[in-house]
Amino acid sequence: MTDARTNRRAVSAGGGTIVMLAAVLALNQADRGSIGALGPTLERAFGISHFGLGLLAGAFSVVSAIATVPVGVVTDRVHRVRLLAGSVALWTVAMVIGGFAVSFAMLLISRMFLGVVTATGDTTIVSLTGDLFARRDRARALGLIQAGEFVGVGAGFLIVGVIVSSLSWRWVYWLFGALGLVLAFALARFPEPERGAADIEAEPGADAVVHEIVEHHVEPDPDAVVGDVEELSLPEAMLATLDVKTNRTIIVASTVGYLFSSGITLFAVLFATAQYSISNSTAALLLPVVGVGAVAGLIGGGRLADRLARRGVTSGRIIVAIVGFVVASIAFVPALLTHSLLIALPALTIGAAGMAAPNPPLDAVRLDVIVPQLWGRAQSVRTLARTIAEAAGPIGLGALADHLGGGGVRGVQLTLLLLLPALAANGVLLVFATRTYPRDVAAELVSARRQRRRPPHESDARP
Repeated sequence: MTDARTNRRAVSAGGGTIVMLAAVLALNQADRGSIGALGPTLERAFGISHFGLGLLAGAFSVVSAIATVPVGVVTDRVHRVRLLAGSVALWTVAMVIGGFAVSFAMLLISRMFLGVVTATGDTTIVSLTGDLFARRDRARALGLIQAGEFVGVGAGFLIVGVIVSSLSWRWVYWLFGALGLVLAFALARFPEPERGAADIEAEPGADAVVHEIVEHHVEPDPDAVVGDVEELSLPEAMLATLDVKTNRTIIVASTVGYLFSSGITLFAVLFATAQYSISNSTAALLLPVVGVGAVAGLIGGGRLADRLARRGVTSGRIIVAIVGFVVASIAFVPALLTHSLLIALPALTIGAAGMAAPNPPLDAVRLDVIVPQLWGRAQSVRTLARTIAEAAGPIGLGALADHLGGGGVRGVQLTLLLLLPALAANGVLLVFATRTYPRDVAAELVSARRQRRRPPHESDARP
C-alpha cells in the first residue's frame, strides 16, 4: 500500500506537477498540430493527395477512440504513473519510426500506433489530478494542465516552421521523440498517489461544498451509489458512471461544445480570409491571439470555479460552465456576421474564452460525483464522446455547409450560426445538473467510504 509519506507528498502537489502533466498534453497536441503544418511537405514527400493527409489525421482519431475504453479500465486498475510514463516512452518510439518512414503506409501505421498510445494521456491525467489535488483545488489545477494543449499546438506550428525551413521534415518527428524520452524519464520518478488520497488526507471541513452537503443532510441519489467496484464487470462499471445523472448531463454538454469547436477549427482560415478580406498568412497569425483567449478561459474558469466552491457555493463549478457557454453563444454572433476584423477579433477571443472556460469545472465536477476507483472509466466515456464529436463533426458540418446558402463561405456562416443556439441550450441543460449535483456528491461520499472498507488492489501498491 502507498505509504503515508508518499501519499502526502503526492497530495501536496504543486507547480512542478502541473507543468509535468501539462507537458504530456502539450507534446501530444504539438504532434497533432504538426500534421497540419507539415501537410504540403508530406504530400510532396509521399506523393499523396489531400485525402491521404486527411487519412493520417482521421486514422489517428479513430484508433484513439477505439482505445479509449480499454485505457479507462487499465487506468483504474494499474499504477497510473507507470502507465503514463510507459505510454510516453512508446509514443517516443512511434515518433522515431514515423521519422524514418520510407512509405506512406509506414507513416500511416506509425500514426495509428500513436493513436493507441496517446489515448492514455487525457484519461490518466484527469484520474491522477483527482488524487493529487484536493477537491477545492481541482478545477484550477485542471485549467492549468489543460492549457498545455493550446501551448502544444502553438509550439508544434513554431517547431515545424523553424525546422522545415532548414532541415528535413523528419527532424520534427525525431525532435518530438527526444522530448518525449526526457518526459518519460521525468514521469517515471513521480510518486503514485493512493486512490482517493486527496480526500483521505483532507482535514475535516476543509471542503466547503462537502461541508454544506453534509450539514444540510442532503440525501444521496440511490442510483448513483456503488458497492465494491472490484466486483463490477466492465459493462456494469461503465453503466455505474452513467447512472450518475450529473455525469450524464455534463457529457452531453461537453460533446456539443466539442462539436462546435471542431467546426470553428475546420473552417477558421477559410471563413476568415473571405469574411474579413485578409490573406491566409494573416488569418494564421490571428489564431494564436484567439488561442490566448482560450487559455485565459481555461485558467480563469478553473480559478473562478474553485473560488466559488471555497465559499460554499454548492453548484459554483456548474454555474461557471453555464456562464461560459452562454457568453460564447453571444460573442460568436458578431464575429460571424461582421466583415470588420476589428470587431471580429475581440469577439472571437471572448468566444474562445467562453468555450474553454467550462472544461476544467466540468472535469472537476466529474471527479466530485464519481468514486475514485471509477475515474478512469468515467473519463474514458467522456473522452470517447469527445473524440467522436471531433472526428465526425467536421464531416457532418462540412456536408451541411455545402448545402446551406449555396455552399461556400455563406454555407459555413449559416452552419456555425445554426450551432450557436445549441451552445446556449447547453447552459439550460446544465441548470438541471445544479439540481442533481448535491445528491450525486452525497452518493459519492457514501460510495467512497464503501471502497475504503476493502483492502487496496495489489496494482495500486508501490514497491
